[in-house]
Amino acid sequence: MGPLQGGPEAGGPGPAGGPPRGDQDNARRGERAQVGEAGQPGGGRGVRRRGGEAVVDTNLLIYYFFEDQERRGEAIRVLEGLEIWVVPAVVLMELAWFCRGIGLGWRETRDLMVSVLMREEVKVEPLTEEDFLEALSTCGDPLEFEDELILAVAERLGLPVATLDSELRERASSRGVPVLP
Repeated sequence: MGPLQGGPEAGGPGPAGGPPRGDQDNARRGERAQVGEAGQPGGGRGVRRRGGEAVVDTNLLIYYFFEDQERRGEAIRVLEGLEIWVVPAVVLMELAWFCRGIGLGWRETRDLMVSVLMREEVKVEPLTEEDFLEALSTCGDPLEFEDELILAVAERLGLPVATLDSELRERASSRGVPVLP
């Protein structure tokens, strides 16, 4: 079966997945997670949306779409509480890299990516030259560059960052970027 295509409301088991950013080394060592099956965009369980929008970090998408992640419930609450998921282009790249890193085939990765892109809540945000310049000026470690791009997008748009990554939360807070949850 392929990656969960609509969200956690769909259920069924699927291929291997793994932990989000920060815990990706565990995934590289072979720990596996189950991925759910296709569901309806926008949530199919009658979840009422609170509204609002936030720049979404990769780890939330991983926790949301890979069913045996221990923080999945938290990711579901955060994402389904948003009306708009602003997904920087770099987050889509990280999601594809994650899928490749845990051994998902191209078909499963492609299906997951298409399902993310087709969700009515998702607004893909292109990266600008200014985003890159900001990230390059604030990044102290090349392993943090993608997170710095995510923060640059949040700063440019004046939106909070939705993440469960403790390091990104700290960096965002230190720069005055609101963080969800």
